[in-house]
Amino acid sequence: MKHVVFVIESLGLGGAEKSLVTLLQNIDYTAYNVDLILFKKEGIFKKLIPDNVNVKYVTMPKLGLIDRLRFKLLKMTYPNHHAAQLFWKIIKNKFDVIDVDYDAAIAYNQGLVTY
Repeated sequence: MKHVVFVIESLGLGGAEKSLVTLLQNIDYTAYNVDLILFKKEGIFKKLIPDNVNVKYVTMPKLGLIDRLRFKLLKMTYPNHHAAQLFWKIIKNKFDVIDVDYDAAIAYNQGLVTY
């Protein structure tokens, strides 16, 4: 059985969110073990997630003054970089590690979840 993870910020009202829920409703769960990582617990489509999906929530770390100053400095130093890419440089070590070997990891949207 393949183990896949989908990552999306939330399941609020939007095209990517609806598309992901539709995909999750059509997966063959005899062939795939599916995790879904969300950064926010709310969302209109949350109730449509199949019971076979293992939902995990990631809490966004709080940024202190030093982190906010580092972010501003990075934005000035790299003005052509996407803000989420720079933000990720600051927060990536503040998350708990999810120690799972996935066969595929799919970021379902743009922004922070792609990092």
